[in-house]
Amino acid sequence: MKLFNFTIIRSKQYKGIVKGVFLNQDKNTTVLYLPNLIDLYKINSIFSMHLVSSTFIFGIIRQIRALKFLNQNQDYLIICSGSGSFSIYKFNLNTGWIRISNHFLGRSGCRRMTPGYYLECDLIGRICMICSLDKLRYVYILNKNQKNNNISIFPIEVHKSNSLITSLKCLYNGFKNPVFATIELDKKNNNSNTSQNNEISQYIVFYEFDLGLGLLVTSYIDKIPLYFNTIIPLINNIAIRPACLVLSSSYITMKTKYQIESSVNFPSRIGCLNKGIFSGYTYFIQNKNNNILYYIQNSIGDIFVVQIIHKQLWQFSMSIEYIDTTNPALDFLMISSDTFFALSENNNFHYIYKLQNTNREKKISISKNFSTINYSNIFLPCFFIHKNFCNLSIINKIEILANVSSLTIKKFENDTMSQEIYLTSSAGLNSFLHILEYGIGVLEIATANLPSEPISIWSIHSYYNIKNKFLIAISFETHTYSAFFRFDEKNSSIFEESHKTGLQESINTIYCNILNETSIIQVFKEGIFWISKQNIISRWNIPRESEIIMATSNFSQLFVVLKNTWIMYFEHDTNDNLYLTSSHHLGKNIIDINIITLFEKHVKSQEILVCTESNILILSIHQNNLFRIIINYKLPTIPYRSKCLNIKKGFIDIFVSIKSGLLLNLSVELYKYIIKTPKMRFIGNSSPNLTISKYGYKNILVIFSDKTFILHFNENRTYYKPLVYKNLKYASTLQISGLTILCGITRKSFNLLILQELDNIFRRTKIALVTSSLSTSLLKYFSKILILSSENYNGVLGKNIGEIDNNKKNYRYKYLQQSRIQVVDTKKKIIYKTFNYPNQETLVSLKLINFYIRRSAFLLFVMLTRAVSKNNGFLYLVYCTSKNFSWIPLHRSFLNFKPYCIEVFKNRVIIGGTDKIVLFRIGRKKILKHCEFSLYFLIPSKIILHSNRIVISDFLEGLIVTEYNINLDAMIVVGYSVYGRSLNNIQFLDYDTVLGTDYFGNILIFRIPQLITFKSLLDPRKYQDLNHSYINKSDPIHVECSFFIGENITGISKYRFFEWKEEIIIYFTNLGSIGILIPIKTKFEKVFFRNLFYHLTLGSNNFLSLSNFKFRSSNYISSRIIDGDFCSKILEFNKSTQLKIARAIRIKITSMTKIFEDLLFKIM
Repeated sequence: MKLFNFTIIRSKQYKGIVKGVFLNQDKNTTVLYLPNLIDLYKINSIFSMHLVSSTFIFGIIRQIRALKFLNQNQDYLIICSGSGSFSIYKFNLNTGWIRISNHFLGRSGCRRMTPGYYLECDLIGRICMICSLDKLRYVYILNKNQKNNNISIFPIEVHKSNSLITSLKCLYNGFKNPVFATIELDKKNNNSNTSQNNEISQYIVFYEFDLGLGLLVTSYIDKIPLYFNTIIPLINNIAIRPACLVLSSSYITMKTKYQIESSVNFPSRIGCLNKGIFSGYTYFIQNKNNNILYYIQNSIGDIFVVQIIHKQLWQFSMSIEYIDTTNPALDFLMISSDTFFALSENNNFHYIYKLQNTNREKKISISKNFSTINYSNIFLPCFFIHKNFCNLSIINKIEILANVSSLTIKKFENDTMSQEIYLTSSAGLNSFLHILEYGIGVLEIATANLPSEPISIWSIHSYYNIKNKFLIAISFETHTYSAFFRFDEKNSSIFEESHKTGLQESINTIYCNILNETSIIQVFKEGIFWISKQNIISRWNIPRESEIIMATSNFSQLFVVLKNTWIMYFEHDTNDNLYLTSSHHLGKNIIDINIITLFEKHVKSQEILVCTESNILILSIHQNNLFRIIINYKLPTIPYRSKCLNIKKGFIDIFVSIKSGLLLNLSVELYKYIIKTPKMRFIGNSSPNLTISKYGYKNILVIFSDKTFILHFNENRTYYKPLVYKNLKYASTLQISGLTILCGITRKSFNLLILQELDNIFRRTKIALVTSSLSTSLLKYFSKILILSSENYNGVLGKNIGEIDNNKKNYRYKYLQQSRIQVVDTKKKIIYKTFNYPNQETLVSLKLINFYIRRSAFLLFVMLTRAVSKNNGFLYLVYCTSKNFSWIPLHRSFLNFKPYCIEVFKNRVIIGGTDKIVLFRIGRKKILKHCEFSLYFLIPSKIILHSNRIVISDFLEGLIVTEYNINLDAMIVVGYSVYGRSLNNIQFLDYDTVLGTDYFGNILIFRIPQLITFKSLLDPRKYQDLNHSYINKSDPIHVECSFFIGENITGISKYRFFEWKEEIIIYFTNLGSIGILIPIKTKFEKVFFRNLFYHLTLGSNNFLSLSNFKFRSSNYISSRIIDGDFCSKILEFNKSTQLKIARAIRIKITSMTKIFEDLLFKIM
C-alpha cells in the first residue's frame, strides 16, 4: 500500500501577526503564522487579503518579528523556532523565503532554558534581544553589507540568574542607544534563625545596550506588584523617552527612565463585579496626523483608548476612554490610519475593523491621572455601560474552522450531491455544527414555478445606460416568456420590472441576444426579429422550405444555421442595420456552432467553431479567406454540444460533450493551430449541456448533467467542481455589480442564483450549539443529529469572594459538570431539542440501534455515563419515538468500574473499562450482564468491530486484535501491536486493515496478516484469552504505513467526493486543516513520486524553502506515504528550475503537471 498525502484546506487558526514591507516597495504586506507555517498576505485597497506565499519551516515557531533597516525598501523576517536556531529570512517572488543568516542558540525543543520565547528587535535594525524564560539571554549586533546584502551577526551573552522573564519589549529611543524593557520575577533567599523563606518579587527593568562598548547596562529598575503583566512602549516624541505603559487589572502606570510616573485607573463595566478577570491585554497604536493614541483591549473584549498629552517639559497628563466592545482578539495590527486587523483565537472569524466616529464627544466616563499610595486601590473608580459596535464597523472577515472535536460523514443518497460532512467546533459559547458539502455554494435570491417544462433560457444585459437592469427570456414549445428585471445591490434581491420587452411571445424562440448594446435579436424557425431601443421591430425571413435550427452571436456578428447545412453570416452596425454578409454550404449535418473570441468583445472575431457528427472544424471568417477550414479534427463518436473559451495564455480550449456523459477537452495552440493533449472526462450519466460565463476576470465553463459542474482555471491547474444545488436543466449567466448570477431552469421552475467563491472546496453551513461538543451521531431515518456535550465549571463555595482568607486557605472548590444531548434538525438548521443530565454524571458515549416495526422506524439509545467523583458508571437503555422525538427510559444498569468506551453489535453491548471488558445482552426491557474478561493494565480508548473481529486501542500498550467466538462465547486475542500508543481514533479500512491516529499527529495503518485469520478459524484455543498475558502467545502486528501530520487529528474517515470516484481517506485536525490520503496504484506513479521526493530531499537544492524534516515524528518514521504538499511545490517553481528537476528524474515538464492533475481528478 502506498498513499499520497495532500492538504486541501490549510488551517487559519493563526498564532500571531507581523506587519512589514516584505514585498519590495509594498507596505501593505502581513505575515500570519502557525506553529510550523508562514503565510504572507497582501492587503489591497478594499481591505481584502490575498495569499502570496505559504511556506513550512523546520521546527515549531516560538517568536517571529520584522527586521527593519534604514534606507531599505524591503524588510526582513527573524524567526526563533524549536530547532534551537535564530534565522533571518528575505522574501523573493521567484523562490519564496531565502535564509540570509542562521545561528544556533542551544538544544532543540521548547525548553525553559532555551532562548527564543521572547524576541525583540531595535526599531532601526541595529540589534535584537533573544531571551529564554530563565537565565539565558543573548544580544545580537546586526550589520548589513550594502554590496552583497548579507547580514553579519555578532552574539553577546548577557545571562542573568534567579530571574524569570514574563514580558519583553523594545522601547523607542531614536538614534540613541537601544533600550529594552522587561518584567522579571526575582527569587531571593532570606535566611532567618528558625526557617528559610522564599520571597518572590516582580520588577520592571530597563536595559540599555551601549553600542560603543558592547555592554548591556541596567539603566532603570523598580519594584512593581505581581499583577502587572503587559508592557506597551511609548512612541511619542517627548523629552522623557524611553518610556512605557505597564498594565494591570485595575490601572495603567507610565514608567520612564527618569523616574517620572503617572497612573490612571481602568473604568469598570457596570454589572461586572470581579476585578481580577482580566488575564491579559492586547493593544495597537494609532498614529494619525502626529496624534498618537493607544488602543487597549482586555480579555472580555472592552476596548479603551489612552492618550498622553505633553504640556511642558517634564509635565504631561494621561487620560483613558471607553470606545467599544468586540470579540476578544489574540493580537491587533494597524493597517491604515483608521483600520486595523483583529486576530481571533476562539472565534470563527478574523476581523478587519474600521473606526467610524473619530471625533468622539467625551460623554463616556473618562479617568484622568491620579496619585496612588504604594500601588494601592485607593482612588475614585469610574464606570461605563458597554456597547457592541458603537464606534467600530466590520469591513471584512476571514472565516476559520478551528477546535474541531468530532466528525460524522453521511452516506450517499439519491437527493444529495455528495457525502455531507458534519463537524463540531468546540469553543464554549462559540460552538457550532458545521455541515460541509463538496462543491461551490450558491445563494438563491428568487424562484418561481413555471406552467410547463421550459426548453431554454437567455439572460441579456439591458442597454448600457440603464444600470442593474437585464432581460430574461424563457422558451417553451409553443411560446416565449420575457420580462425586464432589476437587481437591488443593498438587499441582494431581484424584482420584476416590466413585461414590455418587444419580443414576440407567441413563437418558439431558438436564440436571443443583444447586438452593439442597441438591438435585441430574437431568432425563431422562420426568421429573425431585431428590436431597437425605440421598440422598432425589424424582420428577416429565411427562404422557403427551410428553417433555422441554431444560432450564435457576439458583439456585432451573428451566425445562423439552416436545416439544410447552410451557414448564414450577418453583421450588425451602429445604425441598427442587420446585413447578410455571406453564406456557406458545409455539406455536413451541423450539431453546434460557436464564435471563437480571443480579444475584447468589441473586436470582430476571425474564426468560428463548427461541430459536425464526426468532425471538429475551425473555419476562418476573414474577408480574404472566408469559411476556409483551418483545423479538421476527427471525433471518436457523435458529439452533443461544444464550446470554446480562452482560459490559458496562448491556447484555446475546446470542450465537446458526448451523449454518454463524457467531456472531451482539446487544447489548440494559437496561430499555429496545433491540437495538444486531448483529454476525456466522465461527467455524468445524462448528456452534458454547456454554457460559458464570466466570474470576475476569469472565463468559466458551466456543465449541466446529472450534477452541475463549474470548470475554472487557477494557478496552472484546471478544476472541476460541482454546484451545491439541485439539478439544473440549463442556465444562462450574467455579471451585475461584480456578482455572477445564474439564471437557471429545472423541469417546472425558474431560479436566480448568485455564485459564491470558486476557491472554496466545501460549501459550509453553520448551526449554533448551546455548549461545546464531544461527539456526534447521525440518525439515518430521522434527518437529525445527536450531539453529546459536556462542560465543566469550577467555583468557590462561600458568601463572597472577598471573604476568602488566603493565609488560612479554608475555602473549598466546587466542581460541576453539566452533560446534555443536543438534537439538531439538519433540514431546518435548528436545535430541535435538548436533554440535560444530572450533575453527578457525565456522558461518555452513545450508540444507536435502528429497527423497523410495521414499516415504521424506531430507535434504541444505549448510553454510557460515568460518575464525576467515583470510579463507577451507569448504562442506560432509552427508547425514542418518531413523532415528537420523545425519550422513554427503559433500563439503567450499575457499573462497578470506570467505563471509557462502548460498542454495540447485534444484541450485545461491549464496554471497555479499567482492566476489564464486559459484555451485556439487550433483552426486551433490560440490559443483562453476559460475561466479563480481565486484562491487566488496560485503559481502552476505543473499541471497533468488523464481523466477529474486535479491535481495542489500549492507551498504554497499543493495539489489541481479538475475535469473538459465538459458539464458545469467548473473546480470543489473535494479535497485538506495540505501536499505536495514545490512539484517539481507529477504524477498519477492510477486514485486515486498521487505520489509527494518535494525539501527537501521527497517522498509522496496521495490516493484520492473513495467517492470523486462518489460524484463529482453524484452532481458536491455540491463542490465549484475555485473562492471561497476550504478548507472549499472540502474533505481532506491524505498521504498514505511517506519517506525521504535525497537528492533533480529531476526525478521520473513508470518503468519496462522488459515487463514481475512487475512495480516499479524509482527516480533520483541531486547528482546522483538512487533508486527504490518496491511494497510488500504478507503478509509474509510485516510481515518479519516489524519485521526485528523494531528489527534492537529498539533492542540493538551495531554491527549495520547504523543509521535509518537519514531517519527521519523534515516535515513528514516515514510511510508504508520499508527502504531497512537499512534492507539489515543484509546480510553483519557474520553468528553468522545473526543467532542471525534470532532467534529473528523466521526465517531461508537461508530464509532471499532468500526473498531478490526473491524480486529483481521480478523486475530485
